[in-house]
Amino acid sequence: MKTINHLITFLSFLFFTNQSFAQLSQGGEPLPPRMLRHASSALFVEMESFDTESMIKEDSMAARHNRANRFAKKFFVDLRPENSGIRYTLADGTKVWQCGIRSKNAYSINLLFSEYHLPKGAKLFIYNSSRTHKIGAFTEANNGVYNKLPTSPVYGDEVIVEYQEPANAEFEGKIAIGEVNHDYRGLTLRGRPGSLSTQQTCHLDAACFPQYEEVAQAVTLLIINGDEYCTGCLVNNVEQDGTPYLLSAAHCFLPTTNATSEVKAQNTVIFFNYQSPTCQTTIIGTEEMSLASAELVANENTLDLTLLRLAQKPPKQYRPYYAGWNANTPADPTYFGIHHPMSKTKKILTSVKDLSLVSYTSTDCGYSIQPDIHWLVSRWLDGTTEGGSSGSPLFDSKQRVIGALTGGASYCSNPRDDYYYAIQKVWEYFPENNRQLKYWLDPKNSGQRETNGFNPYPDSACIRLSNVGSKEKFGISYLSGGETGPVFGHNSLQTQEFAERFITAKQNKIYGFHFVAPAWDSSSNGKVTFRVYDGFTVPNKQLASTTLQLSYLSYSRGLFKEFDKPNTPVNDNYVAFEHPIEVDYSFFIGYQIEYPTTDPFEIYNVLERPSPFNSLYVNDIPKGWKALPDYQPFPSKSSLWLDAVLSLGKTVDSPIDTILPPKIIYDRLTRAMYFKGLIPVSEYQIRIFDTSGKMVVNETVNSNSYILLHRLKMGIYLVNLQGETQVIRQKIAVF
Repeated sequence: MKTINHLITFLSFLFFTNQSFAQLSQGGEPLPPRMLRHASSALFVEMESFDTESMIKEDSMAARHNRANRFAKKFFVDLRPENSGIRYTLADGTKVWQCGIRSKNAYSINLLFSEYHLPKGAKLFIYNSSRTHKIGAFTEANNGVYNKLPTSPVYGDEVIVEYQEPANAEFEGKIAIGEVNHDYRGLTLRGRPGSLSTQQTCHLDAACFPQYEEVAQAVTLLIINGDEYCTGCLVNNVEQDGTPYLLSAAHCFLPTTNATSEVKAQNTVIFFNYQSPTCQTTIIGTEEMSLASAELVANENTLDLTLLRLAQKPPKQYRPYYAGWNANTPADPTYFGIHHPMSKTKKILTSVKDLSLVSYTSTDCGYSIQPDIHWLVSRWLDGTTEGGSSGSPLFDSKQRVIGALTGGASYCSNPRDDYYYAIQKVWEYFPENNRQLKYWLDPKNSGQRETNGFNPYPDSACIRLSNVGSKEKFGISYLSGGETGPVFGHNSLQTQEFAERFITAKQNKIYGFHFVAPAWDSSSNGKVTFRVYDGFTVPNKQLASTTLQLSYLSYSRGLFKEFDKPNTPVNDNYVAFEHPIEVDYSFFIGYQIEYPTTDPFEIYNVLERPSPFNSLYVNDIPKGWKALPDYQPFPSKSSLWLDAVLSLGKTVDSPIDTILPPKIIYDRLTRAMYFKGLIPVSEYQIRIFDTSGKMVVNETVNSNSYILLHRLKMGIYLVNLQGETQVIRQKIAVF
């Protein structure tokens, strides 16, 4: 039997920037490296060495048992300002504690603060010695009911904890490190040699299923107690009050000698949006969106049921969605699951076979499961489960959760026989509140046994706005005609600044931005500055900026030396602003690079775009900003893969422009669908899906087209409009 609980991969943010964001970190910078110059050998505490091969052999034995697999060696410590590291006071009275932790050959290190309660104004940072990865600042906003703080992994085998407390703090902060977790499996993808990867090749990225885009936002990646991992799913409740319940599997939280199930829940880090932004090729997802700690509100091993309540509500910039559920008989096929096999980016698998209720007979977890409570997926149409999928949801054709994964035996070569405990069976199988779902998901005992999904920010939800079409070819454009280098990076022309234009016809608040960049090898002290501008025809007034440093001083053996950033894989990266930036209907996000340098930094751009659509601008110093078609060294049309995360406000008057996003209009009187904002010379593929995910319309349209929908039944449909440069997904109600 194949066990379904394996490694979750957590990606370290490759940029050490004041906008790093994990567990609702608040931004800001730790003290500069020079503050460590006079640090004594007392700065670092070193973990004991251990036999990695023996640990891996133990893991192989444990894989035969149905429980979350291990990726880290756990060290129990008691590190606090009174007994470790160094302490000093700055000129302004700020008290500083810095404590280095070294665990030789670790791919990454994550920590559990067994005591955490900070006063207002205090800040906590964690970063590696090379300063290529930082998380924090953590502040009083991270104080929780358990006075604990589990953290996500930081790349490398040396990390520094830095605590800053203002002179006028209202009380002395309580801070202690209770656990150090040494990653010996290589979960930090940028740091590992590449040997740890998914064993199966038939997985399909979630981006390949636009009809499930909304509900896929509910699925999360979990790191449990610093050394184990599983998958979870945010679920709605009957009251639709935004309580952040997360469904998973009980065997992911089985107690160990060092932690109860309740403690493991408290020590869990939850990752959102860990998914590839495109279906064309898998791009490593962002890890900059995470929350820490949860309460175990329902847990029953013999049902494999676990329901958590997150310690914090996911913020709007995470774009969370609370999945609906069905505790009655599921709708007819298609059924689908959303999961993270072997910790990889979010995947989707589908089945068109009928489900049957059966018994899950394996006793590898050390106890028996109640009979006849599991849905059997007899065969998958595409995809398969794999290690890391445990706790992942199974959905019916109405996109409601009907179960969560316990175990199974499916592989790409034999995609069959996976078992999900059934929501309808565990709903109130036991009368105790902490052994059932009903008490939590129907708190007022309404008797309702199914509900739809829920957006917790219905009036101000964030979207990820991109000018890169899902089917467009992307890569790096290069200069020619005697000039060398990438057009939108360091080149022989020494071009310095580039920007991407966004038009929404609405007032907006920008919370951050994504950018997709290739690998690079930094060999000199260059830097990149990202900026937000207002303006319509060209970038105008600067509204905000943040600097991205590409190479850093490294601290090693008491000395600092220049550190060359290693090659990194292609990544989707997220940079959060400390405060939302208000912009009008038209704005720009761009970056400036410096010379001289050999840092080959660039962001992917659209290649070979035949249409007249362009959103990319170049600062042709001293001539000023120009749209790319007017930039003589490379007159073309393109877009940078630089996407804004924003909340749309009210509609405002704006000039007519060729890059206004397309709009779908449904006329109920004629039952016809019309389109506005389409580029006249382009063709568009329009696909319409019903609530089961079945495609009911698949046609080619242009700016003058309309589609009659008389033959469609009344109900809700998802429209996916795809052009060379424009993409829109919108729900419509057909009456």
